[in-house]
Amino acid sequence: MAMLQLVSPLPDLCSPPVPNLHMKNQPGLNMAKKLKAQKAAASRFAYMEENIANLERMEEMYNLQQLRHQELLDLQVAQHDHLCDLISNLDDRLTNIESHLDEEYDNASSEEF
Repeated sequence: MAMLQLVSPLPDLCSPPVPNLHMKNQPGLNMAKKLKAQKAAASRFAYMEENIANLERMEEMYNLQQLRHQELLDLQVAQHDHLCDLISNLDDRLTNIESHLDEEYDNASSEEF
């Protein structure tokens, strides 16, 4: 009364995998894996170099922007100072004209009496 076993037993998942010995004996396969690893490392290195170059360009653009901003700020301050001087000079001239007109008015008033 032997029973036939129709289902194969489950593989043991805790045991280490059995290496494919026939694959290890192929030197071309190992070389291909090494070349692939080297290409991946080279592409990662090139990507990092490109990112560093981009960061350097961004830093240079930031510095140029800051320089331009400072130049515009200095120009605005110079224009403000110039306008303040012009307004001050205009105020002085108006004060002189007012005092001159007041003197003329006082002189004309005193001559009438």
